[in-house]
Amino acid sequence: MKIRYMMILFWPISVLLSDKSQTSKTEVKYNFTEKNYTLIPADISNNVSILDLSYNQITLNLTDIKVLQMYLLLIELYLNQNSISILHNNSFINLSSLQILHICRNSINVIQKDAFMGLNKLKELYLCQNKILQLNPEVFVPLSNLKVLNLQDNLMNYFDRPQLLHLELIILYRNPWNCTCRLFNLQNWLNTSNVILEHEPLGKSWAFLVGVVVTVLVTSLLILLAVKCPVWYKFLLSYNHHRLEEREVETCEDGFSGNTNSPSQIPHINSDDTIVIFEQLHSFAIDDDGFIEDKYIDTHELCEQK
Repeated sequence: MKIRYMMILFWPISVLLSDKSQTSKTEVKYNFTEKNYTLIPADISNNVSILDLSYNQITLNLTDIKVLQMYLLLIELYLNQNSISILHNNSFINLSSLQILHICRNSINVIQKDAFMGLNKLKELYLCQNKILQLNPEVFVPLSNLKVLNLQDNLMNYFDRPQLLHLELIILYRNPWNCTCRLFNLQNWLNTSNVILEHEPLGKSWAFLVGVVVTVLVTSLLILLAVKCPVWYKFLLSYNHHRLEEREVETCEDGFSGNTNSPSQIPHINSDDTIVIFEQLHSFAIDDDGFIEDKYIDTHELCEQK
């Protein structure tokens, strides 16, 4: 009886200790980002649960696949920004505990039919920003518990209805979709299922587009007002003064000289007045001696000096 009471008393403590040991096992993380690795390192602890190999030169070849099979306790695997172009069959065959797989920003253009075989606990799959042209819907059959599928920023123009029963969120934007009858199956599936189709978020490009549209509208409105209401334009033209050109000056002088020589156009002018006008017109004429006559010099004083 005493032993039973002792077991009952210490049972909560033993449960807490066991939970701590399990959590410690699931939190073994290795970060090998930006190490310029070309192969997945094979000297990592077998207890690793989170492995980040992003920003390297890994191709996920047959050697890498054999190394991954040793890490049976992996829960999260990150292979973003590497040199992966093909996902071969059975690439993750022994990773039965894997729940999150990131393979974005690679050059994946081929995914073989059994590439995801063995990932029956995978919940999130990210294949964004690759070069995927088409996908066989049967490639997702092993992913019986998948909830999030990200395929944005690829080269797909067609995507058939995926056979995913537990899918909750799918991301498909930024693909060159060909809007034909072939997409009806996908559209009907999205309308009838509970899957959420995530739309592209509004970024700075939309703000720039709105600014361009507003600028064009305002410019068009100003042009329309200028055409329909030219009163302000005439008002500006009334103050548009300019200097006389040389031809205009010559015509004015010719007209003035012509008027002085025609006696019919100048009535009641005495002979004395004509002499004064003649002197005014030729006051700055050049003499034979090369000097300019100044009309302000008194001729009587000159005579007395002589």
